[in-house]
This record gives sequence, structure tokens and C-alpha cells, in this order.
Amino acid sequence: STSGAITASAGRNTTLNAGNISTAGNVTLTGTAGTVSEAGAGIINGALLTTNSATGTTLSTANTVTSFNASNTSSGNIALTNTIATLGITGISQTGGGNVTVGNTGAISTSGGITTAANGNISLTASGAMTIANNVTAGGSGTVDLTVLTANTLLNHTANAISSTSGADTQTADKTAPRAGTISTGAGAITPTQPTAS
Repeated sequence: STSGAITASAGRNTTLNAGNISTAGNVTLTGTAGTVSEAGAGIINGALLTTNSATGTTLSTANTVTSFNASNTSSGNIALTNTIATLGITGISQTGGGNVTVGNTGAISTSGGITTAANGNISLTASGAMTIANNVTAGGSGTVDLTVLTANTLLNHTANAISSTSGADTQTADKTAPRAGTISTGAGAITPTQPTAS
């Protein structure tokens, strides 16, 4: 498709083996009782990418979507590798006990919450600025790791909470702007880190 929405749903696994999914519209991928994954060189290009899985979502090729929403319910991780000027995260719900890992070559901006169940880690990595505008919540001993890779680039916390029940919270960026919201852990450490000279 060139402009319309694309939807693919399977009772078990939805796998992109070869070829690309490309549209100016939204893309929705569902693995009702299984996974959503990329097994070949194919990429996903589109507006909002929504994934629904039971046992994990792994999208690790050079995807180019403008925003991302994901849910996973039973086991396995949620992972997205992407390249776009700014990736919007409209919400990620990981209730399957696994981790959440999102990396974008470009900026990241969150508008929806990102949550994991007990002991699930959350890792967001951007080469551009990162703006956290909704809750980022790791359950149990799960850790929160927010990383901005580029020198003189901002990690901006504008609203809500960045938290873990008992895990560590690590924020790595040359510049940080905690303008609103809270940062909290139970027994875990809160570690701001400056990786390069500004």
C-alpha cells in the first residue's frame, strides 16, 4: 500500500520474512497467541505501528515508523529498532514479564505510558533528544535505562513519573532537564550520567 492502513493478524505468529511493509498510513500487526517478529531483511515503514502479541515482539531490522504502540501479555520481550527524525511512543504495556527495548536513530518522545510487570527492564535509547511526557514504570526489580547518545543533546522529563519498584534508574545524557514529574525507586539507585564532554 502507498497511503492506506495495513493490518496483519494471525492466531499464533505474525512474521515478516522478506520484502517490506510500506505505507503512509498506520500498520497493525497481531500475533494473538504468539509473536510478532522480523525474521528476514524486510522492514516496516509507516505512520503509527501497533503490535499486539502474547509471547513477544521483536522488530530489529532498520524500521522507519513515526510512532509505536505495543502490548505483550504472556512471555517474551518487546523490542524495536528504528530510524526516524522523531519516534513517538504512544504507549507500551508489557505484562508478560519480559523487557522493553526501543532504540531510535533520531529523537524519542513519549506521550503514553511505558510499563513492565515484575522484574521487566525498560531501555530507551535515542541518538537525538529524548522527551519523557508520561509514566515510565518498571515493575519489581526491573530497571529503567534512558540513554541519549549524542553530545550536547537533551534528556527532557516534562511530566509524570519515571520509576521502578526496587530496580535502578539510570539516565545517560550530556544535558538533562527534569522540568516536572518525579523520579523514584524502592531500593534501587538513581544514577544520572554524562557520557561525553559538553
